[in-house]
Amino acid sequence: MNSLQPSAFNLAPPPTLQWQPVRSANFLAISGRSYPVNTTSAAITVTLPLNPNPGDQITLTDYAGTWGTNNLTINPNGGKINGTTTNATLSTNRGSVQRVYVDS
Repeated sequence: MNSLQPSAFNLAPPPTLQWQPVRSANFLAISGRSYPVNTTSAAITVTLPLNPNPGDQITLTDYAGTWGTNNLTINPNGGKINGTTTNATLSTNRGSVQRVYVDS
């Protein structure tokens, strides 16, 4: 029996994302980073990078469990989220989402 090598499928381990300080105001996300987002005081908008590369990743996590009250809005910055350029709204308390850029 032959064993399959990940390199034969052009696979690589996922990159390690760098955790950032808690965000409590609108911000521009940077690829390769994870953000705890605190919407206790107000809704927040995160803007995705302007020119991402395939495989770029960003993680957003509801720091205080308040996205259901004060939503987190994701602005695609001219790109697309699920095929549309419309902002995405996250409204589930204690939620977390990882966005991986594939292509335009």
